[in-house]
Amino acid sequence: MADSQDSILDSVLHGNLTSVPEPPSRVVKIMVVSSKTDFEMERRYLHENVWPELQRHCASSGVDLEVLDVQLGNDLDSTYDPHAFEQQLMEIENCYQESLGCFLVCLIGNKYKPCPLPRCIEATEFDPIYEKAQEAGFDVSLLTQWYSLNANMVPPAYVVRSLNAKNTRFSLR
Repeated sequence: MADSQDSILDSVLHGNLTSVPEPPSRVVKIMVVSSKTDFEMERRYLHENVWPELQRHCASSGVDLEVLDVQLGNDLDSTYDPHAFEQQLMEIENCYQESLGCFLVCLIGNKYKPCPLPRCIEATEFDPIYEKAQEAGFDVSLLTQWYSLNANMVPPAYVVRSLNAKNTRFSLR
């Protein structure tokens, strides 16, 4: 341990700051995940009673508490939007990387919701699905309405269009 600290000190004294370790996090960053319609009362209770008390406890230890509830103040259920779903997955990873401790509260109920569309489907998977659906006589217009080929991706892939771009007859509320 002393050799490691001496090595870091020597590097700093020679102007090399890349070997300086990151300071330990002083933030507990928690993401609350649930469906839009499930657990409204439970989420409200957490926000009104649990988080303020936990905030006081963290502050007394010199730690900041950040709570992110993706459903709070959001009119749309993000379950239906693959872009929002992917953003939430990235935010969970961000909370994991930045948090000093607990980073996720996942409220799981018994209401079933649709699974979000994949944001991206490689062309080698999409094309055979499209062809087989056509051969079977299925209406493939929804596939072409919602997915567009991005030939710049490696490998080329079909990407789902934004819900804002395709605000047709589908209700997301």
